[in-house]
Amino acid sequence: MELNRRALATSRYLALALALSTCLPTSRAHAGDYVLEIDGRQVELDLNHSATAVLSDGKTTKLLLRQKTEQTWHEDGASFTHPAAFTPARRELSKNITQTIMATPSGSIVLVQHYIGLDPTTLIDVMINKLSDDEVQAGYQRTIKKAQRKLGDGVTLAGKIVHTEHPGEAWDREVVAIGDHDGGFLVVGATSDSSTPADFAMIDAFWRSLRLSIGGRAEPLE
Repeated sequence: MELNRRALATSRYLALALALSTCLPTSRAHAGDYVLEIDGRQVELDLNHSATAVLSDGKTTKLLLRQKTEQTWHEDGASFTHPAAFTPARRELSKNITQTIMATPSGSIVLVQHYIGLDPTTLIDVMINKLSDDEVQAGYQRTIKKAQRKLGDGVTLAGKIVHTEHPGEAWDREVVAIGDHDGGFLVVGATSDSSTPADFAMIDAFWRSLRLSIGGRAEPLE
């Protein structure tokens, strides 16, 4: 049974083209590989380790680099905050579709897809099927209900919540979108009964801080 669940989880995300191994994180730097330019000179820094910089006048100064516990992602007209323990990854699915995904080891995810020239609200059922059809075929019970998600800036996304359940495992996936024929956003949040408090903290921070830039000139969809 455990192997079957793992196989389902794998096929589920492959079907969505969410293979994290091919999504390269877009962090601007990595721990142990930071470079700070100060007074015209470069100093290499490690997180939480002090370093000494020599200034142009010969004086020295102590430097210490720390990482904020909560960070902000901003790309493709979407922004949100997230715990530093989890790193969003961005991928271009086509010229007119970009995807940002953030996942935890237990499989909880947040997903933002930005569309240009295609109405993402027409894709809600497609996404729900991609996420849950394999489970239904494996004997999971599936229930779907309507959902709305109002962001902090007043923007409202509409869609559905799909719940799948099987002895020993249950998933809740919220799929909401906003847009028109010019484009917009499709957003997914997914948790299971195996999600940890850190998972829920990530999901809560995401929904609390998510902001979407709606509008703009659309290019023809390729």
